[in-house]
Amino acid sequence: MKKTVDHILTAKDLSPTGKPRDWMLKLKTDIERRRGVKIVVRDTLAKSPVYARIYRGHWIADCDVCGGAMFVSPDDPVFFCVECFNKKDNGKLRPIIFPDNRQEIERAILERPVNEFAGVTESERAGRASITAGGQVFTRDWMPGETAEMIREQNAVINGLLKKRGK
Repeated sequence: MKKTVDHILTAKDLSPTGKPRDWMLKLKTDIERRRGVKIVVRDTLAKSPVYARIYRGHWIADCDVCGGAMFVSPDDPVFFCVECFNKKDNGKLRPIIFPDNRQEIERAILERPVNEFAGVTESERAGRASITAGGQVFTRDWMPGETAEMIREQNAVINGLLKKRGK
């Protein structure tokens, strides 16, 4: 299968300027305008980190306070939740913990066989990239605690199911 999305997408990919913080600040401004509220973002780091994970081909982090999730980037590992506005941390940015072997994990996830042609934009294609094998739907997801070897083992199972199906 030809690859149309050759990397795990980040907030940097979603930013019109290529800068993750610009994308985050644009979201903040849009929310302020739509909701008629003032949101304070302090450009200092809080002490409470969040953990990055891959969801459908995108790096995201989940807010452990309200359950919101945001696209994030290892190039600028800071988190600001657009649901609770990091109020617990007085609007301070929260550091993001990415795995030490992030690139190895990304390579293993990108080896996963998926149909990545659905969708118009790169983000849509990454988000819709999946394949059904053995009655299960497989996507490009990774959770903290999973090793690159575990991902490769999952990929081998998927490939085995696809061979049984004759694909």
